[in-house]
Amino acid sequence: MKIPFLIADCVIETSGDIRVRVAPEAGMPVHSMFLSAKEDSDVQGGNVVRLPLTSDGAVLRRTYGRLTEGRWNLFAEYPGASGMIQRRLRAGVQDLRRLLDPLCPRPALPLVSWIPYRTADGWLAIRSWERSGHAEASDIEVDGDDITVGGWLLGPSPAAGPELELELRSRVDPARTITAVAKPAPAPYPAWEGTGQGFRCTFPAGDLALGKAPGDELWDVYARPGDGREPVRVARLLDDIADKKEVCTYPSTEVRTTARGPVRVRPFYTRDNALSVRVADMAP
Repeated sequence: MKIPFLIADCVIETSGDIRVRVAPEAGMPVHSMFLSAKEDSDVQGGNVVRLPLTSDGAVLRRTYGRLTEGRWNLFAEYPGASGMIQRRLRAGVQDLRRLLDPLCPRPALPLVSWIPYRTADGWLAIRSWERSGHAEASDIEVDGDDITVGGWLLGPSPAAGPELELELRSRVDPARTITAVAKPAPAPYPAWEGTGQGFRCTFPAGDLALGKAPGDELWDVYARPGDGREPVRVARLLDDIADKKEVCTYPSTEVRTTARGPVRVRPFYTRDNALSVRVADMAP
């Protein structure tokens, strides 16, 4: 006999915690149910967070049982005739409005970001990030031969001193870097005022194509604070989209180079929602 799916709804609360509600089936022991979040890992016996599941749901709180960076699958557990039964939860209604302006919480370091999402197979899961430093990408523009990156660097906002720089690092040769001084920019949302500093930086796409290596070349984008702190990855983690690679896409620009001929340069988000730039050779 085919076992029906258990449907789970989730809502982001004011604190950023995640409340998960499961509609129990007839005969289920509603006073002995648990919600378990299991790390989606290739390592056997990965991390598990287990919470009581009541009629009002279970709350994954940031103050305890934190989900380390990665992907987490959600299950319901309850006692059966021959032991504990575990059933993976199907995604129902997801209320993620509090991840967006004007309801989004003020970001702070260390950064903790949780985004519930529906997997390709329809299951309920959570994507989580933990960062000691973070630069949130905002507006990305491709205009002619120029690429402009806007964002918000979390942390102290120096009143004066060296300016913030944008740094691009080649994955083919990490010693190859390109830096450009960023201009100040306003906070993307009023609630973010006082949590960091805004930046906007434009660099020529052709600068990334000066190497002679054939094939695709990837460049990772970092923000280098002017106060001596270590550069941090520019990424987009503070919204309601868990996987941006196929959703948030940008146009490419074509550049002609002496060493490589024509190339196509395009910014994109990686599987971890970090901002990178791809330089690809074009067919002659």
